[in-house]
Amino acid sequence: MGELNIIEKSLNTLRVSTLSPTNHLNSTTMSKLIVVNGSEDGIQGVFTNKKLAFECAKNYAEAGAENCLKGMTYAKFCKEMTANMWCQVGEGYGVAYCTTFYKNQW
Repeated sequence: MGELNIIEKSLNTLRVSTLSPTNHLNSTTMSKLIVVNGSEDGIQGVFTNKKLAFECAKNYAEAGAENCLKGMTYAKFCKEMTANMWCQVGEGYGVAYCTTFYKNQW
């Protein structure tokens, strides 16, 4: 029997846990998570893959009426995420904020 992943979303936090078949709630086995927050719409997604997180953030930023990516590329996104643990994608109305969380940071 497999495990069930539980995602709990509250106003400012997102908690990912794993429920084992014996009903013990354990910490997730993922070492890093990237949370993509839309400036106007809250959490857009939770990813373990930088490329998927960037695509989500880019799509959100491009959907804004007065938005531009202002030269943001996947390479620049990776560099900023590695150096700062967060990155802003887009400028103007409706930007996406990406933040890296580690397993025991919650």
